[in-house]
Amino acid sequence: MTAGADITAMSMHKNSGSLTQTSLIMMQGNRVEYAEVKRAFAMFSSTSPNPLLLASLDAARKEMALHGKELIHENLKLAKYAREELNKIPGVAVYGREYIQKRNNSGVYGIDETKLVIDTRGLGLYGYEVYRKIRELCNVQMELGEVSVVLACIGPGSKKEHIDALIHGFRVLSEKYYQKDGRADIPQYKYSYPENLVSPRVAYDAPHKVVYLKDSIGEISAETVMAYPPGIPLVIPGEIITDDAVRLIEFYKNEGGEVLKDTRQDQIKVIDRENWYLNDDLLHSYKEL
Repeated sequence: MTAGADITAMSMHKNSGSLTQTSLIMMQGNRVEYAEVKRAFAMFSSTSPNPLLLASLDAARKEMALHGKELIHENLKLAKYAREELNKIPGVAVYGREYIQKRNNSGVYGIDETKLVIDTRGLGLYGYEVYRKIRELCNVQMELGEVSVVLACIGPGSKKEHIDALIHGFRVLSEKYYQKDGRADIPQYKYSYPENLVSPRVAYDAPHKVVYLKDSIGEISAETVMAYPPGIPLVIPGEIITDDAVRLIEFYKNEGGEVLKDTRQDQIKVIDRENWYLNDDLLHSYKEL
């Protein structure tokens, strides 16, 4: 909000100790109408809200209002200690303030130092592997594992003993996997927006069939395929399924990423063109395809 956002969502369960799946909508200024936001929120919110979740939000808010400065100060001390110790481990690199300095012209406003973004390539391991191994080695649950990084969050309940366990886990991994001759070969993919033939609504309502991923290239997707983390769709309804998209889906699936979709992991739902009624505009687009 200090950076000038008009409206944003804050994950209180990650930052302030409330129960999982609780967050706040924050607003400032006069560019966004409060009444409109409230009306839109009412369309999606339940008529039977969970009082336990709401109470945890209020308790966390009160704790941060009364003791937030002390808690954040302690978290920053732990984060500084963690970065210094982790960066001493061969093959381990944790992003810090230098990340902003290298990108001072790219619109980066700041960095949350309580989030430890740890590059795993120097260990010769994918982030997915480190995510699992750290939990097995030292009973530390990372926030997420990605292709080349893992994320550890330091919150109000974090203690030095938790940080020491994390450091110990990475030392063990370094001793076992670090090689001086280079970093892991992390695959590079061409990230491009697939061609959109029809709107998601049209594709959702169209007749569909299920095909194997390997046979889906050139078909029109009838479902959303999302890789988590980071939670960004690889394909949405109405888009042409490309070779790049299929390779990405298979990569995430094979390397331990969570692929969220309606169908089996080796299949995908596509529009059944033979039984699809097309109006004149869609027919023109279809013939061009």
